[in-house]
Amino acid sequence: MKQYEESYLSDIKYIHRNLKDAELYFIFNEGKEKQSVQVTLTGKGTQVIWDAMTGEVSKIEKFVITDGKATLPIDFEPYETKFIVLSK
Repeated sequence: MKQYEESYLSDIKYIHRNLKDAELYFIFNEGKEKQSVQVTLTGKGTQVIWDAMTGEVSKIEKFVITDGKATLPIDFEPYETKFIVLSK
């Protein structure tokens, strides 16, 4: 599993928005290969993942909080998009 920390990734891209009560990450795999990555994101509150295609919302169960940042594994199918929401 690759590890990334809010940095440039070849096929995995993201956009981050700081909202009043949450941190919102729009993360997508723009490649034709499945990706299993571990990301570190700013935020330490309740964490959910929204599937952009199905609208399914799931609580994130596997994560570690260190110094106000959450590290979690994410699997992406080719061209898949997900939203990660971390409440404040």
